Amino acid sequence: MQALKADPMASATWEGLELLNAEETTNEGHKPPGPSITRCYKLTIPVDEAFSKVLETAEEHGWVEDAGVRTNREAVARKTINDAVASVLLSAQHQVCDENPYSQFQIIIHYR
Repeated sequence: MQALKADPMASATWEGLELLNAEETTNEGHKPPGPSITRCYKLTIPVDEAFSKVLETAEEHGWVEDAGVRTNREAVARKTINDAVASVLLSAQHQVCDENPYSQFQIIIHYR
């Protein structure tokens, strides 16, 4: 988890994306989930512009977009961190942050 938290994508900010909340998985229970950081945003810019801004930042920090999975509602970029492949998922789907009705855009950083 420390390596994910240290990556610039875990703390980056963008004009037009208002951070509503951020959650991290915890290492609790019999079989805890893998490390993951979820950040939920309200947008004051169009969704396609949000995708462009976030992906530009990701690429500046060594993430590589997987263009084969890009849709108008989701995008994925990958990067090797400490010998493990990590993914950053950008989503304009509401189910990821459904506890926050104002969420319009999500960034999820996790290991594959």
